[in-house]
Amino acid sequence: MTTRGRTLAALAASMLLFGRLGGMRELIMAGAAFALVLGVGFVLVWARGGRVIARRTVHPSQTQVGGQVRVELEVEAQGRLGLGPLLLADRAPRALGQSPRLALSGGGQRQKRGIAYLITPRMRGRYAIGPLELTHTDPFGAVRRRRTVPGSSPLLVLPSFEDISVLPTGVQRVGIVRNSPLVGLGDEFYALRAYEEGDDLRKIHWPTSMRTGQLVIRQEELLAEPRALIVLDTTATKHRGRGPTSSLEAAVSACASVGVLAARRRMRIEVLTPDGWLLNQRVTSENELLQALAVVEPSSRTDLTGALERAVGQRPGRPALIVLITPGLRRGELRALAGRVRASAAGAIVLIDASTFAPAGERARRPAAADLGLLALPIVRLRAGDGFRHAWHMGIKGVALAR
Repeated sequence: MTTRGRTLAALAASMLLFGRLGGMRELIMAGAAFALVLGVGFVLVWARGGRVIARRTVHPSQTQVGGQVRVELEVEAQGRLGLGPLLLADRAPRALGQSPRLALSGGGQRQKRGIAYLITPRMRGRYAIGPLELTHTDPFGAVRRRRTVPGSSPLLVLPSFEDISVLPTGVQRVGIVRNSPLVGLGDEFYALRAYEEGDDLRKIHWPTSMRTGQLVIRQEELLAEPRALIVLDTTATKHRGRGPTSSLEAAVSACASVGVLAARRRMRIEVLTPDGWLLNQRVTSENELLQALAVVEPSSRTDLTGALERAVGQRPGRPALIVLITPGLRRGELRALAGRVRASAAGAIVLIDASTFAPAGERARRPAAADLGLLALPIVRLRAGDGFRHAWHMGIKGVALAR
């Protein structure tokens, strides 16, 4: 019984008792009426309790952080009494917001009812929505009966990222191109292509540029398949903060931003974490990259050294681009990474200032002992609240202009 039901039961018992003791027929009839209400409520709830099935549809089943997801619920009664008043509670992880509680009013003999709600995921990950809890009530709200409908629906939330348009200078130089056989034969060249930021201005083909109104570059090399190695430091002891505002989430979003641009530039993407290869495929699409990053967890390992040393043996060769995303390195990690950096054509460091992500009152993180400047790579500093696109473009373009 609900609070209202217990109140009706107490009133019914009191009226019947005092009506009998005082010989008041009207009081007895009122008490009997309250008791009848409770009895009818019990019968209706019992009759409808085991005759309901529920279906759930999640659209889309894959979204990004901040995207809206529509969840549709359809409840169907198998008996002749219809659904009646019904309360629904669809269990959802906390990262998806509060579990929605919905109410369906009595619909007479209606056998099927539908209802929908929206959720806005706040954090990446793989989630399961459900099971669904049904609460049957009577028209008076005096009696209720709960039952759980087993089954859940999957939802994959991809990390958020920002569109960037610049890669470190040198990516289209040594290591990712091979010379065209036409190079050196007078004014002949391999092809023309649209100008991209970072291209050598001396290779602009002015006649075509003036005719089309857009900058066009002489392509004097035949592009091979470039490799982009992203080292994502997920060491739990280095990161600060919790949930979507943590430094780890900022690092994952930065990795997604760089990886998406590399995928759009038709580069082969490899992502290395302290636990080993997160992504190491010959052909990687933008969606595959985001799906892999959606389920990244903090690493219990103490540093990147082991993963870097294993990676040298497993993936020999010279990557065209190496991007390190970390809150800081120790001396051993710096030594292990230095060899990979020297072998790359270009690179950058995204330095996450983890102390700025710590909640108020939490002890600040000690700065890393190693000096990242020894790697001779541009450093993009990212603090809590900074936009990655602005920080990346300022860091990369600033170095390019200085050179």
